[in-house]
Amino acid sequence: MKIKELHLRNIASIETADIDFERDLVDIDNNSPSPLFLISGDTGVGKSVILDGISLALYKTTPRLDSVVNPASNTFNCGNGELMSVNSIQQYTRLGISSKSPCYSEVVFEGNDNVVYHAKLELGINRNGAHRDPKWTVKIGDQDWVKVDNKHNQILQAVGLSFQQFSRMAMLAQGQFASFLCGDKKEREEILEQLTNTEMFSRYGLAIKSIFDNTKKEKELAEQKLDTESGHLLTDQEVERLKTQQSEAGQTIEILSKQVSAVDSIILKTTQLNGFVHTLSDANRQLEQTRQIMQTDDYRSRVLLVSDWDSTEQVRNAWTNSVKAESDLANTKDKMAKSNKETKEKILKKKLKHKRKKKKIQKKKRKKSTKEKRKDDPLSRPFRCALLSSGVG
Repeated sequence: MKIKELHLRNIASIETADIDFERDLVDIDNNSPSPLFLISGDTGVGKSVILDGISLALYKTTPRLDSVVNPASNTFNCGNGELMSVNSIQQYTRLGISSKSPCYSEVVFEGNDNVVYHAKLELGINRNGAHRDPKWTVKIGDQDWVKVDNKHNQILQAVGLSFQQFSRMAMLAQGQFASFLCGDKKEREEILEQLTNTEMFSRYGLAIKSIFDNTKKEKELAEQKLDTESGHLLTDQEVERLKTQQSEAGQTIEILSKQVSAVDSIILKTTQLNGFVHTLSDANRQLEQTRQIMQTDDYRSRVLLVSDWDSTEQVRNAWTNSVKAESDLANTKDKMAKSNKETKEKILKKKLKHKRKKKKIQKKKRKKSTKEKRKDDPLSRPFRCALLSSGVG
């Protein structure tokens, strides 16, 4: 990312500041853009505020606020009854401003995606004199201002650095710089580790040393155990004798396993034979029961009934044919009756039709005869009309 502009309004000791890092910072000798510049001035004029303003707009915090120890127990009275923590970002509001005075820090920068971003943190005073809640917004390209999403921080994604990484790589806080200059070797090493992000290698070294120490202790315990057990070690002759016994025991186990398999086979066949014997016994018992039943009078009478039933097969067939013939005859009679009825209805319809036709013909004949009589009648209507018109009558 690349910072392009910084705009401050009533932040800490600075009332108004507008810095264009691309155009305003020039080399006085050749009037060309300066790659290196110095922020200088008397104590309290706001040199650190410029760096704090950049951090406020980008991360909503500063290295000075982030380094406060036990902030919950460190509060102060603002003078109007309002209590404020020493790590509160609202203390960057410039003293003596009114509720109408603007109070913000805005940074214009080019993100890692080559898009221009405007990051802005607004503070201020309410009408009752209390500090306003901070308002953190961002403008991406030509889009409208939106609130910064704490979960999906648009500014953090564009910058590509966390606050801790930015503090170490982009700026060295005033307190850390003093510690770096005046501190002992250990303090300077800690600060350099923070700046270069190499404290992880110190942690790796401690972890490796811890693993080495643990391994060394395990080795010593193993050696002690070996020394303790060395008095109970077997001689070569004893080891050879135990191996021979082990081999003989293995052969014995193999022989016994074969014998066990043979016995299992005999047990299986014996079990199957016992099953066959029980089945045969059940069959003989059922056969004997059947023979006893065949010797009873009830069985003989039933056998006779079956024989009599078989001897009546011709009679039964004849009776069945007779019943079927009667049924067929009844069906035939019904069909004939139905056919006669339909035939009679058809004849009756034909007679009625013939009668109507005959009446119609007779009616036509009568009309025709009447017309002929009127023609021959001298007093027919035309003749009478002629007489009337001549005055006869």
